[in-house]
Amino acid sequence: MIPASTQQMQTHKDDSRCSEPLKTHIQNSRELLVESMYNIAPLLDHMIATHLLTEDNYYDVIAENTPKNKVRKLLEVVQHQMDEDKALHFLDCLKKCRKDYPRLRDWLNTDPSISRGPTGVCLFHCSKIRAWGKCCVSRMGI
Repeated sequence: MIPASTQQMQTHKDDSRCSEPLKTHIQNSRELLVESMYNIAPLLDHMIATHLLTEDNYYDVIAENTPKNKVRKLLEVVQHQMDEDKALHFLDCLKKCRKDYPRLRDWLNTDPSISRGPTGVCLFHCSKIRAWGKCCVSRMGI
């Protein structure tokens, strides 16, 4: 029989493995997000409305001096205080604010769910297949 503390630790390890790819997608896009999100008020409003952001976190974010530091603080909250489900809701809130962040249009149109798996190999192959499909369609004139 496995002790309860060991079971909890194993469950946490499994959960963190599942949540890592989506958070990695966000982390790998950190520079783009920081540069592109110059006004995060609309995003914060959506996150507060959906109870995704606590009041304490909200005040921590808006207490930062510059827009870039506010985005960095918000991404820190996403990385360190949110699980996979909440990180997905963060992306949903960001997509709802897409008109406020035109520089993120292409990034928001990517499907982060593809990268959620044990490796990034699937993402590589899926993007290659998608690119090949688009090439074929364009050659056919469809």
